[in-house]
Order: sequence, then C-alpha cells, then structure tokens
Amino acid sequence: MNTQRGFTLVELLYSVGIAALVLGVGVPSFIDQVRSSRMNAATNTLLSALYVGRSEAVKQRRRVTVCRSTISDAPACSSEGTGYAVFVNVDDDSSFDAGAGDVLLRNDVWLRGTITTIADGLPIYVSYVSSGFTRAIGGGAQSGDIIFCDERGNTGARILRLPATGRPQIVAHDEVPGAPTCAT
Repeated sequence: MNTQRGFTLVELLYSVGIAALVLGVGVPSFIDQVRSSRMNAATNTLLSALYVGRSEAVKQRRRVTVCRSTISDAPACSSEGTGYAVFVNVDDDSSFDAGAGDVLLRNDVWLRGTITTIADGLPIYVSYVSSGFTRAIGGGAQSGDIIFCDERGNTGARILRLPATGRPQIVAHDEVPGAPTCAT
C-alpha cells in the first residue's frame, strides 16, 4: 500500500490565501493600536509630570516648574527638547539651575517616535505655586492647551488642557472646537 503524506497543492493555496487575508486585515489594526499606545504614553507621561509638579508645590510650599527639556543631569528648558523636567524653582525663573538651589525632582523622556506637540497659549514651562494654581514667572495665571499629533493627523490627536486652577485633563482633539490642526 502506497500512501502519501502532506498537503495537496489546492490545500496549500487555500491555506496561503486565508493567511494573506488574516494578515491583510490584522496588520493595519495592529499598527493603529501601536500608534494609539504611543500617543497615550506621551500624554500620560506629561499628565503625570504636571500632577507631580502640582502636588510637590503644595507639599513643599514653593514654586515648582515643569518644562520641556533636554535629557541630562542638568536639564535645560528648551522648546526643542524631547524630555521633561520637574524641579523646585528656588530662584523663580523658568530654568533649572542647581547652583541657585533648584532641586530636580524628575527628568525623563517624554516624546518618542513621530509624536509632536503644539503649544496653544502656554510657554515652554508650567509653574505651580504653593496653592496648586499655575502662575507664570513674573505673575499672572497660566492656562492653555498642548496638542499631541502623530501621522494620523487630527484623527488620533489628543489635547492636554491646563486651566489656571492647575488640574490638567486629556481630551480627544475633536472635543475642542477651534483647536489647532495637526499636519498629516
């Protein structure tokens, strides 16, 4: 008795066709899920940094500043930085200066991959005072939005809204009429 084992050509073609169909549907969904995860990580990282800054300002009864910065032992606040710094701001300016007594609380990477931001009404720093409210260096409340964009444009964009009371929140881009648009 001569028996053959294996697949026929027709069975193999059916299997390859089904695998191609599953990959064709699944890969785009997976890529979109990865992009959403990166966006959530970036927005939640900044949200966490702002909450730490606010709580430390209240706890230490001193000005605490959160800024976009370079990543190093002595971070510099910069609009081009991919990191963030949270520091006790002893000399009430918008930059970290260990020599003046500023104390670095957090310094880490904030933006990864293709995520970019647009600041709408905010400078490169947010400063909290002992009441937990935001105050610009030199006085006046700080409030505004930070729009997070990626290659999906407004579809996947998120907005971090910061009112003068200092409690930030994250909303979808389409929930804010008149928000700046993300380039695709």
